Amino acid sequence: MSLTLPSPFPPLYATWMDELFAGPIPDEPRATCLNCVMCGSADEYVATPARFYHPSTKCCTYMPELPNYLVGRILADDDPAAAKGRASIEARINAGIAVAPFGLLRPPHFAQAYDNLSDDAFGRDPSLRCPHYLEQEGGLCGVWKNRNSICSTWFCKLERGAVALDYWNAVRDLLKAVEIDLANWLARELGPGQTACWPFYQGALEDLAEPDARQRIWGDWFGREREFYLECARRVSPLSWRDALLVCGPEARSLAQPAREAYRRMTSTELPARLKQGEFSIAECGPDSWGVKAKSYDREGLFLSRPVLDVLPYFDGRPIAEVLDQIKRERRLRLDAGLLRRLNDFRILVTVDEESAGVAG
Repeated sequence: MSLTLPSPFPPLYATWMDELFAGPIPDEPRATCLNCVMCGSADEYVATPARFYHPSTKCCTYMPELPNYLVGRILADDDPAAAKGRASIEARINAGIAVAPFGLLRPPHFAQAYDNLSDDAFGRDPSLRCPHYLEQEGGLCGVWKNRNSICSTWFCKLERGAVALDYWNAVRDLLKAVEIDLANWLARELGPGQTACWPFYQGALEDLAEPDARQRIWGDWFGREREFYLECARRVSPLSWRDALLVCGPEARSLAQPAREAYRRMTSTELPARLKQGEFSIAECGPDSWGVKAKSYDREGLFLSRPVLDVLPYFDGRPIAEVLDQIKRERRLRLDAGLLRRLNDFRILVTVDEESAGVAG
């Protein structure tokens, strides 16, 4: 199975996001799923496990909740390359645990274990490995073409640091709200037995393992769950972004504008008028550079040379041109716009707005 797609989103969501943003979707080329940048060699992992994901899990220590229409799209995909992914979905349905009209949810025992996961255990606990993880294929995702909002927007490395994180989080929140609303809409439209509202159904998931409870939940669809999911996919797949949003409630619609604004910042190359030094720590020291990590963005840092590190205090909220001129005169150092943008993206230098700089109006 290939992970080479024309968009960082799965096909259905790529179509919707193209319509929403009306522009190219930024990629994250440093998040290399085929050859995971976060998995070192076996010797490296044993020596410094905290720096890497476990080679047998990558970042996939998470069981995705798949809304009903995505389950149907996976079941309907007759591509031979998707066979193992379909089989993993069939296995979840056959197990009958957390199989609901809203989709395939997380079993209570997994949800509890994941919620109690320590920060340093993410990507390193094989007992929490995703059921759709294809180990024999080198750790590929069996449901890659129809992965959910969480898996579609999570990247271990971000090209534009905090700016990118803001963008992907905004899209995640938007798509998650859309998933919930569409799944609930389909459950109401197709009329299984007892209807509730996902995700507020989580408290009854234990009961779904009992045939009587499942029959009450599924009504006329009991024993025909696959047909139900396929019908969900048939109804959602042709929807445009505009049509999908019309089905959704006010929360999902309200999240579209913040996502557009985050996209604008993500794709902009403009520099702010004023910058000041942010709070950061020295994470690593090399022979000619220092690893610097911002306190407001702890995902990853930047390696900076000593001359660049030494001039960061010059940025004190004054106009950039004034600061750069002083650095050139006193330190004989020229800082280009690309470097300044990267320092700002990773919050080593932070934006000062006009009002806080005392020059509003």
